[in-house]
Amino acid sequence: MDQQAHYLVADTLNQTLPLPNLRDKKNLDLAKDADYRTLLFAYENNYSQVENLPTAEILAEEIAYEYLLLVVKSLLQSCRNFNCHIPDYFTGLTN
Repeated sequence: MDQQAHYLVADTLNQTLPLPNLRDKKNLDLAKDADYRTLLFAYENNYSQVENLPTAEILAEEIAYEYLLLVVKSLLQSCRNFNCHIPDYFTGLTN
């Protein structure tokens, strides 16, 4: 499941950004990211008492989605540091 989530994150980033092969953990090691580790820990805790777990594919997709949202939020926060930042630019962008 962790590797599937890694591949989903890598493939999504590779579709959007001109980065090297992110499926290779030398280029993207999510285990070194505190947010990703925290997210995995939360999933392990949330599902530790559940009898009927979702499939590994569903869990991987949920983890990848939540992680990518964290990445986007972080990028948006970083954009605020630019002097040319327009606060309303991202409002309603995905509608």
